[in-house]
Amino acid sequence: MNIWIVVISEPIWTDSSDERLHRCGLLAEVCRARGHDVNFFTSSFAHHKKENRVTSSTSKALQNGIDLHLLFSGSYGSNLSLGRIKHHFECGREFKKYSQSMKRPDVIFCAYPDIFLANEVLKYGLKNDIPVVVDIRDLWPDIFLHQNVGFVKRLALAPFVSSLNILARNIYKNATALTSITPSILNWAQRKGQRKIVKHDAFFSLAYPMKEKEVNTAFWEEVLGERITSKVVCFFGNLGQQFEFDDVFELSKQGDEYTFVICGSGDRLDEYQKRYASDSVIFPGWVDHDQILGLMHLSIAALAPYKNSFDFQMSIPNKIVEYIYGGVPIVTHLDGDVKQLIEKESLGFHYRQGHIAELANALAACTEDIEGVKLRAKKVYNTLFDFDKTYSELAVKLELLGNGNV
Repeated sequence: MNIWIVVISEPIWTDSSDERLHRCGLLAEVCRARGHDVNFFTSSFAHHKKENRVTSSTSKALQNGIDLHLLFSGSYGSNLSLGRIKHHFECGREFKKYSQSMKRPDVIFCAYPDIFLANEVLKYGLKNDIPVVVDIRDLWPDIFLHQNVGFVKRLALAPFVSSLNILARNIYKNATALTSITPSILNWAQRKGQRKIVKHDAFFSLAYPMKEKEVNTAFWEEVLGERITSKVVCFFGNLGQQFEFDDVFELSKQGDEYTFVICGSGDRLDEYQKRYASDSVIFPGWVDHDQILGLMHLSIAALAPYKNSFDFQMSIPNKIVEYIYGGVPIVTHLDGDVKQLIEKESLGFHYRQGHIAELANALAACTEDIEGVKLRAKKVYNTLFDFDKTYSELAVKLELLGNGNV
């Protein structure tokens, strides 16, 4: 079977040896291992590094048997910019041009966002009678009106968002199948698209292949020094607008009982370092998978300070899955699906944003049942986020649709 997988931006095999694949890359490897021909389309621009991989659209046969197609579509500096919108539009147009000369696939799996790219993929599928599965990760374009852009900019964005919504509804309505990472997001898209046929729609949790490794804490012994004997609280992620650390930083000023280790790079790293770095608030920058496992092993809690917006409330972000794998208690102010999961399964504590005393109480409570959380987290991970089970089921769905079971 010939399977096309299309995504605007994810780390890919040619980026670097320490890059970890995301959903589409992992699915591509699973499909290839099941004996299928896999064509993987993505932008030439590496979103996470803000650099172009090539200077023109390029195809390359990889050693793992996957055919990689890089669609040249320019670049952009800021995630919230007209440059990014232009890049997405150009990527969709490049896919339209590039796909015309290729052998037709049996089925297409397309990540959403992006809207423009997904729209071109859907048009190609409808024109050539090829099933298209649209996998919804984020609630575009609705989230644009929930960004911190101010009233005037939000008013100016409204007509643009309205035009994008026409495309979005068409995609949700006419895709052969919708998939998503949570039932909440899937239901949102089904309602928005007023879908009449939903028998092929399904959600597949975010899941990553986690290899059992001996935990090594030597790196953190050097970084933390004497603070390693304190109560360590960890965080891993991109330090951008999607996280809100005000409560954490305020609590850090009230004493040195905890050592907050905020790992990651991003737009706000320099600002945070200048304003908040201290003996009890440490910013080590980007860390690799082994270092993440080591720090989770040392930590009494893991922070998930996601912005309390409607899109995150419907999601189970990848960091939550990673924390569950690590068996570390989760502390968050995020309402919605994450709150329901950690409270139902007793995996951590929720506090009300802006209530510093509640955050302090939540962290204190984490120390009381660390071993119990580890046991419960392992069970939840194996039930809800097991990689082999999740991706095998997703691959089977593509096979059924590709074989004409529509």
